[in-house]
Amino acid sequence: MESKQICEKCGNGSFKTGKLFGIASVHSLDSKVGLGGSELLINFCDSCGKVESLIVKNPEEIK
Repeated sequence: MESKQICEKCGNGSFKTGKLFGIASVHSLDSKVGLGGSELLINFCDSCGKVESLIVKNPEEIK
């Protein structure tokens, strides 16, 4: 059975996924280089904008 995602803040049941652009990417804490990494995907309520989750798109690229 599939559970419907409900926003904790406003009760809306519709979400969108977006991503950060520019220099926003995920790197390991000990990384000395600002290049590479992986995009960060954001799942958010399309009514109030509350962020439900952050997902590293390609975790295998984090070194």
